[in-house]
Amino acid sequence: MPDLALIVNLLQLAAKDRTQLVLEIVALLHQLAVYKRSVTRPNINDSDRIFWLTWMRMLKEWKDVLVIVSPATVIKWHRKGFRYFWRRKSRGKPGRPPIAMTIILLIERMSSENITWGAPRIVAELALLGHTVAESTVAKYMIKARRADPDQSWKIFLHNHLTEAAACDFFVVPTITFQRLYCFVIMSLDRRRIVHVNVTGIQRPSGALGSSARRSPVTAGCRGSCNEIETAPTAGHSAAS
Repeated sequence: MPDLALIVNLLQLAAKDRTQLVLEIVALLHQLAVYKRSVTRPNINDSDRIFWLTWMRMLKEWKDVLVIVSPATVIKWHRKGFRYFWRRKSRGKPGRPPIAMTIILLIERMSSENITWGAPRIVAELALLGHTVAESTVAKYMIKARRADPDQSWKIFLHNHLTEAAACDFFVVPTITFQRLYCFVIMSLDRRRIVHVNVTGIQRPSGALGSSARRSPVTAGCRGSCNEIETAPTAGHSAAS
């Protein structure tokens, strides 16, 4: 075995005379120089890497005696081993740990039997039972019951009262002679047809423009309010329009 042979050689070197050791070191350095000239890339295994990773901690001038590879290569081995160590230590399924099936069934039961409870309430109830579960996990396994909307939607309201509803608008139309016409229009929503039009050219129209429309027999059966047009536009409002 290469490692056992290396240990035996170290023991033999410790028992030899200092002069012989110096001569053998010089001979080995010469052979390494010849080897370095003839071999461009040496064959290195894992035991060689472990040896130099250990020797770099024990020998201060390890970079000066290193010949087979560059010091940057040994440092690269050290970093690779560090990554391998933490990869082995943190091996496992990434992400959060799986939740027990009993807790999943408990979440489903709580959400189905208490439809007004949200995820925060179920998290609090599970904490009282000794289970620590994230709110996002609870929301994932909740059974979301479809609730009937007690309030009538705007779409349903229009559908039910379409024949009795009307839309009105009060606006200003500039003329070619730089005058202003104040117009009031009422449109029936069921047929989308104009049922009332009132136009005046006076500079400050009074509330009679809207009051006449409210008293009109066309708009008598229409539900709604025309109070927003009761107040006549002032001069400043007309200028802004």
